[in-house]
Amino acid sequence: MTNVAGHDLPEILADAIAVGAWPPIVDQQDIVRVFGEVPEPSFALYSLDEMIGETSRWQVETDPVYLGVGDETLIPSASVLIGDLGYDRPFGIDLRSDPPCIRLLAIDGRWRLVAESVEVLLVRLGVGE
Repeated sequence: MTNVAGHDLPEILADAIAVGAWPPIVDQQDIVRVFGEVPEPSFALYSLDEMIGETSRWQVETDPVYLGVGDETLIPSASVLIGDLGYDRPFGIDLRSDPPCIRLLAIDGRWRLVAESVEVLLVRLGVGE
């Protein structure tokens, strides 16, 4: 298994990384279709090393601005960051759900559901079937 800051990545993402299919090259139209928002120029899908670094920093986050509001949150100790739509706009794998889902920190401060599973995200981004 591929481990990121103490968490095993879902097998489908670990396999995509292993064969070089992650991070994929995506255009702005695909990003808008998947995330429902226009990305900033600094949009990134993290490499494995970036996931490890960003998630390690995320695990000690205490600022309520990043932790989310209402029922839609992402708990640092139960998630892995895999990219961002721009400055202060991370998205990650919510490991609390079965299967793990993908959430984006929306402008309103909620961690909005983007994909019901990692597999769904990969398919929408053109990685996998």
